[in-house]
Amino acid sequence: MSSVGNTPDNNNDRHSCIWVPVLKYPYMFAFLKSIFFRGSNSCHVLDHGEVKRLEKAMKVWIENKRYRECSLSREDVASELNTSPAFLSAYFNGVLKSDFYTWRTSLRIEDAKKLLLDNTELPVSLVGEMVGINDRSNFHRQFKKVTGLSPSQWRESYGTPK
Repeated sequence: MSSVGNTPDNNNDRHSCIWVPVLKYPYMFAFLKSIFFRGSNSCHVLDHGEVKRLEKAMKVWIENKRYRECSLSREDVASELNTSPAFLSAYFNGVLKSDFYTWRTSLRIEDAKKLLLDNTELPVSLVGEMVGINDRSNFHRQFKKVTGLSPSQWRESYGTPK
């Protein structure tokens, strides 16, 4: 039987973590690619139990508004969630179909939308800082990218007159 890639008996590349006869079964490659993450030296299978544990930890992390901390890297967040950066990336790519930074930005913008409406006296720039986006122009750009409106336009369009 001919093979593509390294077999378990012929592992010439220490970074290879999966062997699939891709030419014969291309649909299998797409499926396996969606559940495996190719790390630097290991392969991560998204184990159901580990995914559930991570999701519980993420729920608490979100409830505590840890996404507001602007200095946290993906590696820092993985550490806080008691998982590896590679598994966290595999979860985002395989389950959420997003990357960590896009996900965190969406949490921040959702939080900012609430703050803009609930605290109309707060300057827009302060709202950006409160949710973890310290640069005013970046906050405006990210907010508009997600909502289609600037923060001020959002406040004016969705705020209720008092």
